[in-house]
Amino acid sequence: PVPNRVLSASLSALVSLPEGLVELACEQSGGNPLIAVEAVRGYLNDQGLASAPRDPSEVLRQRINHACEGPQGGELKSLLARSTLLGRSFTPATPAKLAVVPRDPHAPLFDSLEGEALDDLIHTLLDRATQAGLIKEQRQRMIYAHDLIRVELREVAQGLANWGELNRVTA
Repeated sequence: PVPNRVLSASLSALVSLPEGLVELACEQSGGNPLIAVEAVRGYLNDQGLASAPRDPSEVLRQRINHACEGPQGGELKSLLARSTLLGRSFTPATPAKLAVVPRDPHAPLFDSLEGEALDDLIHTLLDRATQAGLIKEQRQRMIYAHDLIRVELREVAQGLANWGELNRVTA
């Protein structure tokens, strides 16, 4: 845990907040900076801290779900989940081998695209995941921004209808 004094100074440096909000976020987070930041983000989004998550896994699930909203959100979540089968890091080109494995009803574009069109989609999705802070590039490889993000996405992967076939492809 981060001491409240340090966490409070860090949160105050991010954005101007109403009096008492920083202290409340620090108190509710128990010194966990991820939860404190998400609590403040939640306040800024819906003008209240009442439902600030206390579990880091829940915070990360919310971040993943938020990043995967909207057009191609199913494909983004599926691609990130599939990528967990590649280990803690992967090259940007490698997910294409997994994207061609059919039967994910949440990612219909993977079944209908191929070649350059599929590569372009994957590149776009990886950029989107990077902008959302879920993955980052390090030495020409993609890594998860936090190992707990990979763990959460791995659970999503295990629920995919094509889980068995994805495992055979990566074996």
